[in-house]
Amino acid sequence: MKKMILLTLLSLYFSATHAQTSFGILAGARNATQRVGNESSSANNKFFLLWHAGIVADIPLAGRFYLQPQLLVSRKGSYTASHNLDSTIYYLISDASGKVRMTYLELPVNVLYKFTLGAGKFVAGGGPYIAYGLGGKSKYVHTYRSNGQTHTFEQKVRFSNEMHSSSETFNKYDYYRPLDAGLNLIAGYELRNGLFFNINYSLGLTNVSPSDGAFSDGSFYRYPTAKNSYLGISLGYFLKKSDRG
Repeated sequence: MKKMILLTLLSLYFSATHAQTSFGILAGARNATQRVGNESSSANNKFFLLWHAGIVADIPLAGRFYLQPQLLVSRKGSYTASHNLDSTIYYLISDASGKVRMTYLELPVNVLYKFTLGAGKFVAGGGPYIAYGLGGKSKYVHTYRSNGQTHTFEQKVRFSNEMHSSSETFNKYDYYRPLDAGLNLIAGYELRNGLFFNINYSLGLTNVSPSDGAFSDGSFYRYPTAKNSYLGISLGYFLKKSDRG
C-alpha cells in the first residue's frame, strides 16, 4: 500500500510540473471475471457488471506518445455458476453459484500512441497496473441433491495474505490477498472538446488467493489460484486539453 501511494504521488508530481499536462475524470463499467486454477469444467463465468471511477492525467512524452496514469476506485470480482456437479466429488450439492464483489484502489499507468482521425484522435496503448484491496462481499447459493432445496449464505471479503486458522472465522469471511497487479490494454477516441471514450482489457498476473493453511482442529484447506481480469468501457472528460500531436 505504501509503494502504491508513493507511485501515485510521484505520478501526480510529475504531472503537475509538466506545462502541457491535462487532468480529467472518468467513470465506466466492466465485465469482471476471475481465472481460477482448479475450476471444474462445469463452472462457467457469467456476465458480471461492475463499475470504476476516478481521475486521470494526460502527459505528453515525445512525438505522439503520452503517459496516462489513472487513480481509480475499482470494483472487481466474479460471477460463476456450476450445474449438474459430479456426484462422486460434490455428493451433497448438485448446483452452485457465487458472486464476489471487491473494491480496490487501482493505479494503471499506460503509455499511449495518438494520431488524428476525423474530429479527434484515436488512441491505443497499454501498461502495468497495481491495485490494493479495500473491502468487499460475496454471496453463494447451493442447491442440495437430496431434496432440491437451496441455501444462500453471504460473507465479507477480508484481505489477508493468509487465511485465519479458526474455522468459525473462515466461515464468516472470504479471504483474498490485498495486492493485485497485472497488465492493461487500452484503445479509444478523444474529441477536441475534452470528451473521450475508451475500451480496455485488464489481465491480472498475481494470484489473489491467500496461502493454504490448516484450521485449529487440524483439518487442511487449499485455496485455488485466482487472478482478476475484466473487459471495460469508460467515458471521461479532460478539464484542460492540449492540442499537441
